[in-house]
Amino acid sequence: MNPRLSRLLGQVAARQDLMLVALLVLAIGMMILPLPTLIVDFLLAFNMSATVLLLMVAIYLRQPLDFSTLPAVILFATIFRLALSITTTRLILSNAEAGQIIETFGQFVIAGNLVVGLVIFLIITIVQFVVVTKGSERVAEVSARFTLDALPGKQMAIDADLRSGEITQAEARTRRTQLSKESQFYGAMDGAMKFVKGDAIAGLIITAVNLIGGIAVGAFQKGLSMGEAVAVYSILTIGDGLVAQIPALFTSIACGTIVTRVTTDDKSNLGSDISRQLVAEPRSLQVAAVIMLALAAIPGFPTAIFLFLASLFGGLSLLYFFRDRKAAKAEQAVQAEADAANLGAGGEALPEFVDRPQEELIVQVRTGLELFNFIDRLVLREVTNTHRTRILEKYGFVFTPPVYDRDGSLGSSEYKIYLEHVPVGSGTIDFDKLLIPDGPDLLEAAGVPYQVRRDEDGIERTYVALEERARLEELDIRYRDAHWMLVDRVVAVQEEYASYFVTVDEVKRLLAIVGKTYQDLVAEVSRVVPITRMTDVLKRLVDEKVSIRSMRLILEALLEWGQKEADPAVLTEHVRGALKRQICFGLADQNRIISVFLLDRGLEDMIRRNLRQSAVGSYLALDEQTSRTLTTQVRAQMDQAARQNRRPIFLTAADVRRFFRSFLKGNGLACPVISQQEMAPEFTVQPVGVLSIGAAAMAAGGNVTPMATARPGGGPAVPAGAAQPGAPGFAPPGGGPAAGFVPGQAPLAPRPAAAAGAGGAAGGAPLAGQGLPPRPPQGS
Repeated sequence: MNPRLSRLLGQVAARQDLMLVALLVLAIGMMILPLPTLIVDFLLAFNMSATVLLLMVAIYLRQPLDFSTLPAVILFATIFRLALSITTTRLILSNAEAGQIIETFGQFVIAGNLVVGLVIFLIITIVQFVVVTKGSERVAEVSARFTLDALPGKQMAIDADLRSGEITQAEARTRRTQLSKESQFYGAMDGAMKFVKGDAIAGLIITAVNLIGGIAVGAFQKGLSMGEAVAVYSILTIGDGLVAQIPALFTSIACGTIVTRVTTDDKSNLGSDISRQLVAEPRSLQVAAVIMLALAAIPGFPTAIFLFLASLFGGLSLLYFFRDRKAAKAEQAVQAEADAANLGAGGEALPEFVDRPQEELIVQVRTGLELFNFIDRLVLREVTNTHRTRILEKYGFVFTPPVYDRDGSLGSSEYKIYLEHVPVGSGTIDFDKLLIPDGPDLLEAAGVPYQVRRDEDGIERTYVALEERARLEELDIRYRDAHWMLVDRVVAVQEEYASYFVTVDEVKRLLAIVGKTYQDLVAEVSRVVPITRMTDVLKRLVDEKVSIRSMRLILEALLEWGQKEADPAVLTEHVRGALKRQICFGLADQNRIISVFLLDRGLEDMIRRNLRQSAVGSYLALDEQTSRTLTTQVRAQMDQAARQNRRPIFLTAADVRRFFRSFLKGNGLACPVISQQEMAPEFTVQPVGVLSIGAAAMAAGGNVTPMATARPGGGPAVPAGAAQPGAPGFAPPGGGPAAGFVPGQAPLAPRPAAAAGAGGAAGGAPLAGQGLPPRPPQGS
């Protein structure tokens, strides 16, 4: 190649912007300057080939944004095509010729019959204008509106992912740029389709002008007869119209293909998507084959054609049917190999163990070799699923499933439970024994030998030998084998660390589920409360064994208070207020009565005085003696509640609740603490004891004066060292200042009338519909 030519082509390739400028200058020049027919033929051929290329690009496009310059391409193509129409119109009217391409198109379509040629031309024009262009315009309009409407939600989703740490700043910037391009693209396509529609209308008008003007010029200026003028100018007009309308039709089809494209995979194209989805269900091909056979049986129909189509559809259905069955067999073979790999010596099925990276083993259970080989993997999975159902009903989400593994360093029946590689539980499972949950009474009556022993957790349990399983089933006595015993202890440990499993991913999963029903609520809460703060709130709820099944109530509370409170601890208290019915229901007995221990007002005031502020929030700072004394008193009341078969529950003021509960948890005292604002009106409170502070203890720094708890069977609660109810320091449950209730709170169980004058009864029968008197002013 000539070096100068090669250098020139290189410079042109490096300055592609000059090519676009040259194209625009050429289009403008064609509107003004007459061109020879040879150049016109070249430009017509270039126009048609460019639109064919545009259509092929649209078909093989992976996603619409890969051709983000399409609106500008449509604009330039429309200008170029209209300039060509002006040039050809000038040639037709002035010289009665417009090049070989136009004349050949006209003669081919007319084929000696002017009426047929005009009808075909009109049909092509109507198809483009009414069907393709109109449909593409509507799709582009709807896509632009939906894209713009979804823009704020997508931006909030990017911000939420960035705040939660799911994506980096660079990824967020890339997503925002992509989102901006998408909105600009569909907005520009909405306008660009107007160019395509206008091009079709202009083509019709130009065709009419060419036909009428050409006949007039030929008949009145060139001396042709009317028949000759019609014959000459109709061929040229129809040829010019087709040469203009066919590229415009290709452009319309390309635009419609792009704006109607639903991207399924970045690596697929439109043809592969259509073919894959059409044959995705072999039964549809079988039904189509049967219909073709039925059509072939109709007299007069071309039987051979319909039989060929029926054979084609039937063959494809069989081909894909056998392909799917082969894939299913291959999958079963892989699963069988995996199952065989999990079989121990003698073919016993082992617990499921997934080979994952160490950092993904959140909950791991390691067992001794004999225990590991004894356990049936399928039975273990069934037992685990039963517990998962219970956990879902109790907490509103499921824990991360444990992964089981053998450990040669453990004894034959020992196990250890690890949470993030840290041991959190251990013990032994006698897999040659059965646990009897109902105790030894039924066993003793039936004469079944048993053993009672105290396990590692300090609880006495009843066991029988494994050989007694058949006899227990005959006697209809409940039992639990090694699978249940192991899973029970694993789940108990998981419940102890339940809040650990409330992760950002789990919260997003819950939001996705709730968002199917309450889409707007989820969107608004995600805008107000960051996902990390929302996760913190849910963790705190689960840590106190509060179910998060009522996600709608939780999200509504977060939406109401999220903009006012940034502290997750305070925000949790507001959420608990929204869940008061659920909290009370979980603590009440079948009569909707909640037996509680009350905190004396002096004790609550002492807690308030000892609150301290830090960079991470408020906390309760009690001196060692006060903490020890209060802990002892709480343990005494918890033991008393256990002897009376009551659940120990403490009722406090709202501003004290979380600090008192943190104090109990920090001292290993696991019991619910609720506030007065969390009492639902349909539940009744029955006080059974009071924590009180005497005047001397308050002056000395806030030590607790122990209170005698409620007497079994009712009667007044007497403070330690006091001979009679009503002595100094006595806080009567059911009435008096120590109750600390605000008017309008949930109804409490008042003392009976006979005991009212005696200072109150801790264990009196509850009377619904009445409440405690309001708290008197401080110091009264």
